[in-house]
Amino acid sequence: MLVLAALASDPASAEAVPARRLAVLPVIIAGDARTSVSTVFDAVQAAGDLRLGLEVMTLDEYYSHEGAEIAESALACGQDTACMSQKLAPLSTDLGLVVVINRELDPPLLSVLLLDTQNRRVAAESYGQFKGGIDRIGNELERITAGFFDRLQIPKAGRLVVAVEPKGARLLIPGDYPSDRGQPNAFTVPPGTYEVVATLDGYRRSTAAAIVKSGETTAMALRLEPEGSLLSSPWFWVGTGAVVAVAATTIILLTRPTESCVCVITAQNNECMVCQ
Repeated sequence: MLVLAALASDPASAEAVPARRLAVLPVIIAGDARTSVSTVFDAVQAAGDLRLGLEVMTLDEYYSHEGAEIAESALACGQDTACMSQKLAPLSTDLGLVVVINRELDPPLLSVLLLDTQNRRVAAESYGQFKGGIDRIGNELERITAGFFDRLQIPKAGRLVVAVEPKGARLLIPGDYPSDRGQPNAFTVPPGTYEVVATLDGYRRSTAAAIVKSGETTAMALRLEPEGSLLSSPWFWVGTGAVVAVAATTIILLTRPTESCVCVITAQNNECMVCQ
């Protein structure tokens, strides 16, 4: 039975949520450590997906910063949150998630501690023996971590993905939201309706509205027309109108009923033919 505890935080709207960086620090006791570390990161990344203003440490960053040593030194601080925050300082993080999986016990122990390093306090914690099987411990960790984020008022946003032609056009989203890291045409934004604008030198700007829902991905496409294209010129349409008008007049003249005829006398025939 897992016990979940969290400290309440002030309510905040999605637009007011500050940017936060989360360090993930797994401590694996017994078992395949490398596989378990990957499981932890996959679970936390899944829980943090589409969380507005939240940047989760990657697995590569964990290894490059010697995360295992930092996590163990933080746990050695015991209940001293100031000491733990100091140990996490090299990671330049706002939040630290320490995950302990002890497979020496049967069933294994799963302990999760979320530390607010800026305010030097424990923001949320969960601990207990997990009886669902070690192969399902990642699902339980994702559920626990998502609950932490909910209690800290870190809202789940939506993702807006824009396909634009020609490539290289600049995309503007109301609210000046930056694009997702490594994805220049994807944006994580609060739920709502957005008027997306695409601009590029030499092209007319293009706009379209998109509705973004919480926890969902909305895809849209924008195409820009060259400023100097023939179809975009108003003179093209004036000229086209004139041609159409002339053609219509010609048709009228050719189809108008004959009201009189003209007598033509030739050298072969000195008499007028009767008009038909």
